[in-house]
Amino acid sequence: MNTPGSSDGILEFWVDGTQYLSYTAYNVRGTATEGWKRIEIGVQADRQVFDPIDEERYWDDVVVSSVSVGP
Repeated sequence: MNTPGSSDGILEFWVDGTQYLSYTAYNVRGTATEGWKRIEIGVQADRQVFDPIDEERYWDDVVVSSVSVGP
């Protein structure tokens, strides 16, 4: 998370010890002083009309953390 109102957050995406995404100087929450209340992973929309698409996905061991986890 970032300090409210500042672009000092970091967002990283790792899979099995390999980093696939990294954003620094990131403003995740704008000026809000509360943390995240909900995280949606894998939300898919029809790109023609932007309606949700019903589909199945399987996720395993999803972790949201402020410190490094894993190998």
